[in-house]
Amino acid sequence: RPSVPRFMHSCAARSSAASGTSVVARRSRARRMRRRTLSSSFFQRAVKAGVKIGFGTDAGVIPQGQNAHEFATRVRLGQAPIEALRGATLYAAQVLGVDDRGIVQAGRLADLVAVPGNPLTDITVTEKVSWVMKGGTVVETH
Repeated sequence: RPSVPRFMHSCAARSSAASGTSVVARRSRARRMRRRTLSSSFFQRAVKAGVKIGFGTDAGVIPQGQNAHEFATRVRLGQAPIEALRGATLYAAQVLGVDDRGIVQAGRLADLVAVPGNPLTDITVTEKVSWVMKGGTVVETH
């Protein structure tokens, strides 16, 4: 089964610490840096070992709609863009134990997003969603 790291926790922690608005702001910068370095090291070793890494969070500290920034973090740390995308689709479905979603295929459930470019060549386009489709209907445009 795929693993699911929590990179966005540290991103949210850095953001709230910078603004001085949370308990996180009281933690030392050195402690945060050690934790981030350790997390990055574990992630890089898992990627190198071929571990399937899911994408998701249970964090209440991340502002809604900011999860896509994790794609760039994963790619910067050495994960191939296709594997980062699989982490948010196929591997996430596997982590949840559902076999009716995770890939675009007839007979499967799929919510889709359109982005202004090819995420395999520029993963940051995942941060610029043009529209969202749910159940075959475009439900949101940006």
